[in-house]
Amino acid sequence: SDAEAGTALSDARRYLPEVGKPLYVGSCGCLALVVEGLAILGRLAEAAALSAQAEYVVANGPWCFYSQHLFRTSAGIAAAANGDWERAEKHYRIAIDQADSAPYRTAQPLARYWYAEMLLARCAEGDRERALKLLREALHLCEACGMPWHAQRSERRLSALSPAG
Repeated sequence: SDAEAGTALSDARRYLPEVGKPLYVGSCGCLALVVEGLAILGRLAEAAALSAQAEYVVANGPWCFYSQHLFRTSAGIAAAANGDWERAEKHYRIAIDQADSAPYRTAQPLARYWYAEMLLARCAEGDRERALKLLREALHLCEACGMPWHAQRSERRLSALSPAG
């Protein structure tokens, strides 16, 4: 439920990294999960409020938490939630490069999915077409590496954007 998610997110906040303090893999990972969780729940103002921590982790921490959550993707989500389109796009492009070059197979579709969401929110010329391409890539990659929940999200998003949807 939303109430349970809210409680879990509130409890997790004490474990988030603090700007200017030493970083720990656990706190960085917690940040990635909290930012994505907030975005999934549509709590964009709260995700945006974590931009400074996300930027700090990107500048000073590791690339990823396990191989699924690239911190560049988390920083992109926070920047997009803040309406900082240029910064978000930079993070997403780097995240895709990192995911593809490592390769972090499970991070590949996530970076593309969130980049597509940013493009759809920004709504500049050509963004919708680029977002559709990224969502199709995300769906294909999710199916290829066995990520059914994420594949369903990508498929639902594509369906909602189709002319019949």
